[in-house]
This record gives sequence, structure tokens and C-alpha cells, in this order.
Amino acid sequence: MALKVLAHFVPGDKVLELLAPEADWLDIRWCADDDSAAAQAHFYRELPDAEVIWHVLRPLSGADLRRGVRLRLVQKLGAGVNTIDVQTATNCGIAVANMPGANAPSVAEGAVLLMLAALRRLPALDRDVREGRGGRRIQIWARRFAISAAAPSVWSAGQYRQTGGRHRRRDGRLRAAHQHPR
Repeated sequence: MALKVLAHFVPGDKVLELLAPEADWLDIRWCADDDSAAAQAHFYRELPDAEVIWHVLRPLSGADLRRGVRLRLVQKLGAGVNTIDVQTATNCGIAVANMPGANAPSVAEGAVLLMLAALRRLPALDRDVREGRGGRRIQIWARRFAISAAAPSVWSAGQYRQTGGRHRRRDGRLRAAHQHPR
């Protein structure tokens, strides 16, 4: 008999492909986690038969957990369990598990992205563009804050010719690739 799982998210193609070989022992019911009436009706229709919930974001209240009369596990697909009524789950004999560190690479990428945005003053540039202050000011900003080491072609485009790891100014003088144009 297959384990009945209520997956509280809409899967992508990669997830469906990954889980297809497990169909003989996993009976997965997919349910959107949005607040639409249709999604909630589908969730509450599937909940009484579910033995496991794969939980992402929508809060699981104590009332939700009590409706899951066959529930044995709420598996949080992420680190925090703050959206699950853990006390009610414990009282009902439902185990709650999380996956700390599972999204660590994505969190690290996001942190680097935010650091680069702050370093390059991206919020100020975005505000200027949205408020119609662009043109020459944007060109000056782009030249001043370009990431020359990672992408020399960005700051050299139209200004310098790339020559064996070095760049030439329009006047023919060499400029080292690691220097920012001023």
C-alpha cells in the first residue's frame, strides 16, 4: 500500500521527474499553497486521508492538523517550522521535521547578490531610473561602479579595446585591467 502524501505546493517538471520512479510506494496529491478558495477546498478535501504533508509556506494551524486524522508526519521543506503549530502536532502524535541547510546554496547566492547590489549602489540607481533621472548620470554610474575584474568587457565596451588582458584608452595609452575607469 502506498504512503499518502499531501504535497502542499505546485511541483515543477524537475520535481515530477525526480519523483516519478517512486510512484509504486508514494501516492502524492499535489495542492497549491495559495489562499484561493479552490486551493483551500482541494487541501481540505485531501487532508483527512494524508499520512504525510510536505509543507512549504502556508501556515498549518492546530485546526488543520486535527483534521488530518491519519497524519503521522509534517515534513517542512525548509528550515523553519514557525508556520506549523508544533504543540498541536505533538499533542496529536504527529511528528514535525525540517530540512536545515537544504537551501544553503540558494541563501548564500542571495547574500552575495545583496552584497554586490549594496556595493554597486543598485538601489540608488534603480530609484534614479524609476524617477526618470537617467541618461548621462547612468553612464557615469556604470563606468564608476562597473565590476572590472569579473567583467572587463562591461566597463571597456565603447571606451577601451581589449588587448591581452590589458585595455587601451582611446588615446592609445594602456590601462591595467584591474583599475576602475574614472
